[in-house]
Amino acid sequence: MKKDSFEKGAFVATVCIFITKILGVLYVIPFYMIITTKGAALYSYAYNVYAIFLAISTAGIPLALSKITSEFDAKKMYDAKERTYKVSMRLIFLISIVTFVVLMIFTPQFAHLIIGDVTGGNTIEDIVVVIRAVAFALLVLPFVSINRGFLQGNKYISPSSISQVVEQVVRIIFLLGGSYLILKVLNLSETAAIMVAISGATIGGIGAFIYLEYIFGKHKKDIFKPVTHEDKITDKDIAKKIITYAIPFVIVNVALTLYNFVDIVLIYRTLTGALKLSAVDTEAIISVYSTWTEKFQRIVIAVSSGVAVSLIPNIVKHYTMRDTKKVKETFNKALEIVTFLALPLTILISIFAKDVWYVFYGNNEIGSIILSFNIYIAFISALNTTLTSALQGLNKYKIVYLSVVFGIIINALLDVPLILLMNKLNIYPYYGAILASIIGFSVSNIIALKMAKKECHIDYKPTFKMLTKIAFSVILLIGSALLLKYLVPYTYNNRFKGLFMTGIYFAIPLAIYLYLNYKNGILIDLLKSRKKN
Repeated sequence: MKKDSFEKGAFVATVCIFITKILGVLYVIPFYMIITTKGAALYSYAYNVYAIFLAISTAGIPLALSKITSEFDAKKMYDAKERTYKVSMRLIFLISIVTFVVLMIFTPQFAHLIIGDVTGGNTIEDIVVVIRAVAFALLVLPFVSINRGFLQGNKYISPSSISQVVEQVVRIIFLLGGSYLILKVLNLSETAAIMVAISGATIGGIGAFIYLEYIFGKHKKDIFKPVTHEDKITDKDIAKKIITYAIPFVIVNVALTLYNFVDIVLIYRTLTGALKLSAVDTEAIISVYSTWTEKFQRIVIAVSSGVAVSLIPNIVKHYTMRDTKKVKETFNKALEIVTFLALPLTILISIFAKDVWYVFYGNNEIGSIILSFNIYIAFISALNTTLTSALQGLNKYKIVYLSVVFGIIINALLDVPLILLMNKLNIYPYYGAILASIIGFSVSNIIALKMAKKECHIDYKPTFKMLTKIAFSVILLIGSALLLKYLVPYTYNNRFKGLFMTGIYFAIPLAIYLYLNYKNGILIDLLKSRKKN
């Protein structure tokens, strides 16, 4: 099994994550036909609470493992590297048990935090049983993440990324089959259907774990290199190192998850309280905001996730070897790739929000209105993920903490005032929550960029040069998309025809964008490896 360069690793990871997120959007079409809006809201409540605990149990140690593995590999400390994997497994076992127990015990409190004493929609009891159903995934996915982190640290990005596709495919098959069986065949309650559907997270994790165990068995000699001597570092020291490295990753990932959870709580309380909307209408808005538009956000964020997976082990290697030139080059190239890929995708989803929403969810004016603006959170979040990943690879935790915490605080402080302001201006009130998130992420990014320039001496000239070169192609992409929308309007009477038309709407502007950037050399420069890593 051959190690992947930064460019190849980023490309493979991005493609696999992109496929995973596309599947995550496509399954919603039949799923949305099976369940009701109330069921969709129930699913979103449970999934967002679970996401916080998943971030705690999986985000820290696997990414820390990737970083430490890369560090030991660069120093040829193969004994320490192998023991790091074993120590990580023992730590993740303890953490997964603790997070599982805590979530099971405090589920009623989380349910009450979300809806309070409001009646008319899902009950606290409904939310509790569904959250507890998905909690079992916390006993599986942390171990999957450990295997992925170890492979990534060894710069074997491809199998780690493919395992995510395996996980998603298995999850979706179980989710759709289970929910259909419960509701349409057995005629049981919708709460029972959502319980089964959300349990797909556990089943998908098991599928990914089996695949990764096969990879480890097949390529054991490549992954675990022969140990010729015992490195002078104890298991206790390794455990301390893992925990020290893991804490920043946990804080960042939990903080990013909190953006969505804070929005859900504050939107619910403000719309039902100050604006006197019914629980049913509010739940419809929240399910659109936090779950269904978030599916499209994940497609855009997939770009940065793929880059980050390859970025961490590569930038750690260059930093460990004190190759400052390569560190700066990799830092800039990561920003360039994310911007180049995520920006046009964000713009097109925004322009064709109504068409995209119709294809996947049917006619829903609120959905397309929210999506057209909400998708820009994804682009700014993608840049944030890339920046925090790079800075963590360079051990600049202070910068990461400051930027992320300030962003979260600003988002939380602005949510309610901006919701009320938008309502006062006769603008959709939920636009206030979207704007608060955009401002929060933007402030976080500005802090990270400025402090990285000051402390790491990162020169952003290559990135600014790339932005200047693609500006014309971005303008033409917007112009061609708007022209297509005007000249070839769609009547929204057939979703399969809509899928074909949406494909054309996206394909033509993207083709123009890619062709122009191929001619000016940007595309080739981003894909090629300037020097062997």
